[in-house]
Amino acid sequence: MGFHLGFRGTAGIWGEIIFQLLNRFSMGSKQQKKIDSKIRKYSIKKLNEEEILLYLRQLEY
Repeated sequence: MGFHLGFRGTAGIWGEIIFQLLNRFSMGSKQQKKIDSKIRKYSIKKLNEEEILLYLRQLEY
């Protein structure tokens, strides 16, 4: 998280560009690519062995 805030989002922009390029040229199914794009919008926090918390990355800032 410090990496993203330290560069004022520049790292996030470059990361997104690289992800989109890799996603475009990958051999995965169209449905899997759509799922991967949507899951990147969320952060994951493990609460315990049985529970996981998903929350939007936009809410971190």
